[in-house]
Amino acid sequence: MQTDLETLRHVIMETAKKSPVGDKVEGVSVEPVQDTEGDEFLRVTVRLKSIDDASRPARVKLIESIEHAVGEHDDRYPSVRFPDPPDVHPR
Repeated sequence: MQTDLETLRHVIMETAKKSPVGDKVEGVSVEPVQDTEGDEFLRVTVRLKSIDDASRPARVKLIESIEHAVGEHDDRYPSVRFPDPPDVHPR
């Protein structure tokens, strides 16, 4: 079963907002990607205001929550990433 990306983005955002780091979540994106064997998975990017404010255990819990939430709606595995926020003070 596969769910449309906008619905998945909404599910992921709601899950992220309910997490211990919910107040630090700025946004999420989700895109289908194929691995080297041709299998499709979901690349999920969770943008936080500051990665330093979210402890590793809190991020792990958020990843597990997203994996569970996506699993209820879609068969594709969600690979969750937290990109570094842009440097606001260029060097």
